[in-house]
Amino acid sequence: MKLKIANIYQRNYLYVGLAATFVLAFVITLCMTQIPDKVASNKFYATCTQAKLSGKTPLTRSDPGYRLGLDKDRDGRACE
Repeated sequence: MKLKIANIYQRNYLYVGLAATFVLAFVITLCMTQIPDKVASNKFYATCTQAKLSGKTPLTRSDPGYRLGLDKDRDGRACE
């Protein structure tokens, strides 16, 4: 009887392990598909003149291309 119960537990652990593996693979795939969108939208402006020529000024902290080097007064808005 103990052998039969042990086999049932082993099978259940196998099913739980497989389910967890599939869920983890799905989450990783979902995360990997969203990374290129964020990386592709990341911009870099060497000077405020470049940012102004692109028509993206003023840059806020949440905008791609914002960096502290462009924000002279450190108020969260660059190239004002």
